[in-house]
Amino acid sequence: MLKFIIFYALCYLVANVCCDCYLEIPENKDNKPLWEKKIGNTWFKIPYITSRFKMQNDEMIKGYCATRFKTISYIVEVERHCEYYDYSCKSFPKRNATKYLTVEDRNMTIQCVAGSLKFGLNVLENTTISCNELEWIINVKPANSQSQVWCKEYYQIYELATKNLEPNRTLANVCYDLKEFSLQSIKYKTINRRSEEWKVNRLLPNIAYNPDSENTPFGEVKFLITTLLHTGNDSLRNHLNALSVENPWLRLANYEYGSIVQTGLYLNYFKHYHHLLDILWWHNLRVANWARFLNALEQHTANNSYEVCLGILGVVQVPLWPDQREFESLEVENGFVNSTVPQYIWAYLETTTPDSKKLNVYVFGYNSPYAEFFNANDVKFCRDVCNEIDWLRSVRSSFGFVNFGLIFCCTPDAVRKSVYGESLPRTLAYSDPVGNPDKKEYVGPEKDEKDKEREERQREREEKEKEREREEKERERQRERDEKEKDKKEKEEKERQREKEKEKEEKDREREREKDKEREKEKEKEREKEKEKERGRELVMQKDKAKETEKQYDTEEGNESAERQTADEEEFAKQDKREELDADDFDEEGSGD
Repeated sequence: MLKFIIFYALCYLVANVCCDCYLEIPENKDNKPLWEKKIGNTWFKIPYITSRFKMQNDEMIKGYCATRFKTISYIVEVERHCEYYDYSCKSFPKRNATKYLTVEDRNMTIQCVAGSLKFGLNVLENTTISCNELEWIINVKPANSQSQVWCKEYYQIYELATKNLEPNRTLANVCYDLKEFSLQSIKYKTINRRSEEWKVNRLLPNIAYNPDSENTPFGEVKFLITTLLHTGNDSLRNHLNALSVENPWLRLANYEYGSIVQTGLYLNYFKHYHHLLDILWWHNLRVANWARFLNALEQHTANNSYEVCLGILGVVQVPLWPDQREFESLEVENGFVNSTVPQYIWAYLETTTPDSKKLNVYVFGYNSPYAEFFNANDVKFCRDVCNEIDWLRSVRSSFGFVNFGLIFCCTPDAVRKSVYGESLPRTLAYSDPVGNPDKKEYVGPEKDEKDKEREERQREREEKEKEREREEKERERQRERDEKEKDKKEKEEKERQREKEKEKEEKDREREREKDKEREKEKEKEREKEKEKERGRELVMQKDKAKETEKQYDTEEGNESAERQTADEEEFAKQDKREELDADDFDEEGSGD
């Protein structure tokens, strides 16, 4: 009995295992369909926890792709053409073949049948189902009008949009200078990620200012997409290094090309437009304070929605070498024209959150390492209100560090009254907080008042220009005085230098005379030593001579004494002989007697 129970259990398990299906999830997250599974009477989204999920036999799931599904392959049986003698072929008159199907709909239903995935009546060959890549296009907006005054009328506005969504979405609008091949500003929208709009449009924001009609000159757009609009960063560095030979201050000019959009949920989408969005960044600003500002903004937009406008302003001024009181504009070669390096990178944040009390604000980044060569009020040309913005609290402590790139914040009204008020897009400079019921266009009866304000600003600018001219003349006179003073100091310095040189020469001569005296003394000492040696040699010679003389004397005296001794001996011998003879004679006489 137990054997039968085990047998039936195994059969049940094998049957269930054999009938299960696995749907593979594509590795690229951007191409993953949204799958839903029915539990009871409710459809639930299937989370992407693993690289595949399991389906039981007869289970159905629904999928959705905003960009439509990629072409799927399925297996069909087709009749084989058999020759009359081919019995093997006749035994299997049908074979499996692969066919491809384009899914026109953005929705599809998949069912697990006997271990295979089926779409309709077709058995799928590939268990990985993906969405099409998001496709992008550049649309040229109609001629610039008063409704688009965020971009100057002599620039061209382009729309960066999708072309395979339903409906298509706009990523951003770009203000571009075709004559200089230079991006001026870009306008896009962030979304409160806790709002209903985020739940519906998490792929891309649905920007309200899409054009009703599109005018897309094919050649112009194709040129912008396919052409390298600037040189590479290696060539840029080589060019700046060459310029720094004449002006060593340019050794600090660590500039590089990079997208004006540096962060955000849609950063990967902006990368599809390559050089079109590139500007010249000072590296320290881009990676330090501007990155800190964008990080705070990204966290802030999790709960708040903004329309963001990014742009460039001014031209970097580089001090001359060696007179750092004179300046020149920084230009670089980019292959088409000589591009100027922007002095400021700016961001205008206009809140789109309903009933928001938050004020619109400008944020400026000083895109230059030469801030300390200028007056602080010339660099920060409006009152800094960064300390009044709560969501910048955690990052603003470094905004005043020059080496990290200065950052300061201004109200639109303060910018409008500044020297750069006319250089920025007019609507932005005059904009009020979103949600203000008094916000109006400057037309009709208000136009005269605005004209008066413009005239007043013009007079203020003229006064400032005159003041600058007076200051310039004063600076020129001061420079002349400084030059005279400098020449006088140089002459005095040269005179002092000559005196010092004379004193030095006199001291050198004195030292030389002292050295000569020392050398003379040394020579005198040498001569004395030589004389002493000579006297010593003479004494030695005299001693040797005396010794020789004494030795000779001793020798002669020895010879004389020897001769005397010999003579004495001979005398003694003779005397002895005589005595002997005398004795003999005596003996003979005795014997004779």
